[in-house]
Amino acid sequence: MDYFAISFSIFFVVMGFLVKRFPILIAGYNTMSAKKKKNVEIDKLSSLLCKGLVIGGVAALFSYYLFSFLELPRVGMIAFSCVTIVIPLVSVIIAQKYDHNPNSKLKQILLITFCIAVTLFIVGMMVWSSQPTQISLENDKVVISGIYGVSIHYSDIDTIERVESLPHIKIKTNGYALGGILKGHFRLDKYGACRLFIHGIHPPFIVLTPKEGKKIIFNAPQEDADDLLKTYQTLQKKLTH
Repeated sequence: MDYFAISFSIFFVVMGFLVKRFPILIAGYNTMSAKKKKNVEIDKLSSLLCKGLVIGGVAALFSYYLFSFLELPRVGMIAFSCVTIVIPLVSVIIAQKYDHNPNSKLKQILLITFCIAVTLFIVGMMVWSSQPTQISLENDKVVISGIYGVSIHYSDIDTIERVESLPHIKIKTNGYALGGILKGHFRLDKYGACRLFIHGIHPPFIVLTPKEGKKIIFNAPQEDADDLLKTYQTLQKKLTH
C-alpha cells in the first residue's frame, strides 16, 4: 500500500501542475469550440483545479500515514480514498462557476450527481472490502465469507498449519490490496499462487493446503487473535476425525 499511496499522491500533484501549465488537458474544456472557450475563465479554472489536485494528493498521503502511525490502517485506507475523491470532486463542482456558457446548469447537475454516485460506490466498496473476514466451520466444510470468499470441504484439505510470518508477496494477480488488507489471489515466494485473507501483516497466519489448488492463508485483526486460534484448534480437530 505504501508504494501505491505515494505513487497515487505524486500522480495527483504532477497532474495539478500540468493542468495549470497546460489547461488544454482539462476534460470538457479541451473539446469546447473556440467561441465557448472565450466564456471560460481559464486562468482561474486551471488554478483552482491545480490547487484541488495538489492539496488532494498531499492531504491523502498525510491522512494515510497519520492513521497508520496511530495503528488504524483500515481508517487510513478509507481516509486516503475519501480525500483523493472528495477534494478533487469539490474542486470540480466549484469550477463550474468559471464556465459562463449558457445552458450549462443541467450539465452541472448531471456532473455533480454522477460524481456523488461514483464517490459513494467507491467508498462503499472500500468499506465492504476492509471488513474482517468471517470464518465459519460447518459440518463438512470451512467457509470463508466476504469479498473473494471461498469454501472447502474438510476432506479436500491436505494440511493446516500455523505460521508466524509470510513469505515475500511477489505480486497481486487478482485481488484487493490496500492499507495492510490483502484479499484475493496473490503469488508468494515459497508458496506460489495463493488465496489470501489478510488483515494487517501480523501473526499468527493460518495456512490451509488443499489436496488440489492454491493454498489459502488467513489471519485476523489483532483484537481477534484469540478467536482465530480457537478456530485453528477446532479446525485441527475436525481434520483429525
